[in-house]
Amino acid sequence: MNIVKTTLLVAISSMLLNPLFASEDFPSVKEEFNSNSPMKQSIVEDGPRNKVSVDPEHMSDYRVDSCQVKYDHISNEDTLRKNQLRRCKDGTVSFVQPDSEGWFGAEGKCGQTSVSNIVYMFCKRAAHPKAYVDRYLSDITPGVRPGTLSDGLNDIFSKLGGDCPNVDWDVETENNETNYINRISSSLKVRQSLPNTVQRTRKNGAKVYRKPVSLLIRVPNSKKGLHWVTAVDLVRKGKSCNVFINHWDDQYKVPCHLMAKWSRGVGASFGLILDSYTIVKAK
Repeated sequence: MNIVKTTLLVAISSMLLNPLFASEDFPSVKEEFNSNSPMKQSIVEDGPRNKVSVDPEHMSDYRVDSCQVKYDHISNEDTLRKNQLRRCKDGTVSFVQPDSEGWFGAEGKCGQTSVSNIVYMFCKRAAHPKAYVDRYLSDITPGVRPGTLSDGLNDIFSKLGGDCPNVDWDVETENNETNYINRISSSLKVRQSLPNTVQRTRKNGAKVYRKPVSLLIRVPNSKKGLHWVTAVDLVRKGKSCNVFINHWDDQYKVPCHLMAKWSRGVGASFGLILDSYTIVKAK
């Protein structure tokens, strides 16, 4: 982020209140595999819930999974679910996003939810978006800045120690759509052995290891609404290109050009303090 953007951000921040965070050290929960139980899945329907409704471009048209899978062979699965974990059919997870807080709902908890997704898919720890993650993403702006999100991930990974791989999180921005899509693709690929890395099963049955990343977008057709999502895969086939993103305890298959358009909206609306094509990734 350049000096002008940093200066403006500090000026804006000085006019806002710090969110309050609980001092109690709410624990994350480690997945416990029951070796005496066969691998088994079931479907759990949560029922209707109020999700983010700013959807004029019909983001819901791209939903491919409501993520209602429950692993019956995980002995503490119910506890993991109480921490808002939801499992998708492909083996990834998409946590339930807590209700918004703050002035006019400006603290939307999407950044916290994306961090919860990542922590589980890297560390097999269910970290509640509000009760655990929130404390690590404290800043004095509405929502979560990219730098705050990457710093929070580094702090959580350090605290959880051996359950998480030894990676560093940072913010990267690209200058055009092609580079952005290529960077998402390369950042998702696993090039070395990492413990607990999520294995995703694609529609054709192929199994791939992936390093999920967080993407900052502007909510479709919104002028002000920003949103963090978790990219879990990018699939190219012929002329088609799609990014699979997890948010709102669902999974979405979004054409790459549309993903780039939503990201481009960040700079279009907040170019003085935020960049288009922003990715928070492990390096």
